[in-house]
Amino acid sequence: AEGRAIFKELDGDGDGRLDAREHLLYESGIYAGRVAWRALFNMADADGDGRILQEELVACRENPHFGGSAAYHHSKTWISAIEQMFKRDDETFEEL
Repeated sequence: AEGRAIFKELDGDGDGRLDAREHLLYESGIYAGRVAWRALFNMADADGDGRILQEELVACRENPHFGGSAAYHHSKTWISAIEQMFKRDDETFEEL
């Protein structure tokens, strides 16, 4: 059942077959990352308004489901990327 649900999500044009682009989403890990991001977002969005406040994101780390989730695994990569982005922005700002 889970495999069929994943296939249905990957089959963007609904033709019952995966083309190279759709297959790449799975094989590259992009699909897994998107699923994990959705899970993190849903855990963090405590008030269900479709937006995450800083406090909600911080509190998400205390969610008992967070530690064992794919979102936890992927969050290390995301946090690192965000930190690098801010570091570049800070360096650019200092040059001005």
